[in-house]
Amino acid sequence: MDRIYTNDSSDEQLFMEFAKHNNWLYKYRQSYGSDCDITDGTSASKQLLKIHLNPSDYDFYPYMDTMVYYNPDNGVISNNQYGQKYALLSTYGGHRNLINNDTVFSNYHNTLINKTNAKWCILGQDWVLTNEAIKVYNTGLPNSYVYSVPGFPEVVESNIPYVYDHPKHFLKSRCVWSGHLNTWVFENSIVEVYTNKDKTQKVLDHKKRINKSFIKIGEDLFSNGLF
Repeated sequence: MDRIYTNDSSDEQLFMEFAKHNNWLYKYRQSYGSDCDITDGTSASKQLLKIHLNPSDYDFYPYMDTMVYYNPDNGVISNNQYGQKYALLSTYGGHRNLINNDTVFSNYHNTLINKTNAKWCILGQDWVLTNEAIKVYNTGLPNSYVYSVPGFPEVVESNIPYVYDHPKHFLKSRCVWSGHLNTWVFENSIVEVYTNKDKTQKVLDHKKRINKSFIKIGEDLFSNGLF
C-alpha cells in the first residue's frame, strides 16, 4: 500500500489496520519519497521492492510515492532507482527521464533526486528534498539563513512559546540551553530573569517574552506575579 493521504491524520490508522488485516506491506511513516522504512505491521526496515509489469512505454503514468522508478524496457517498477529509466513523480501523467534529466545524488536519501525539487545544504554538504531540508537562521554567513541536512549535529531546534509559531533552527555554537524554557535560545536573544524579589535566583529567558512571562522594573527583569 502506497502513502496514505487523508484530511485528518488520525484516519491514517484505519488504512494501516486495513493493510495489516490483508497482509499488505505499507510505509512505516507516511512521508514523501521512496527511501523509507517498510513494515508489515510488526517490524520495519529498508526493503527493496520490485514488481515485474508488462514491458511497455505508456502514454501516461501515475504519480508514485514509493514505487517511484520504472524501466519500460523490462517492465520493472521499484523503490530503488538503480537500473531504472523513469521516475514517476509527475502529477500530470508524465515522467522524468533519469538518464537525461537534471538529477543529483543525495546521500541523505540514498538515491537520485530531481535538482529542481532539492536544496543544497551547506551544513552537511548534501542535496536534500526541499520539503525535508532544515532552514537554519543567523549563521553569520552572507545570507540570513542556509539549509542543513536533517539531523546534522551542529544544528539545534528552538521552540519558544509566545515567540515562534513553529520551531526554528540555529547553529548550536550560537545558542545557549535554557532549562527554564527547556529549549535552545539564540545567543542574541537571551536575557536573565530574576525569579525572586531578592534577586538571588534567576533563569534564562527569551527577550521577546517580556510582558508575557516577565516584566522590567528599573534595569532588572522579574518573573510575572512577583509584584
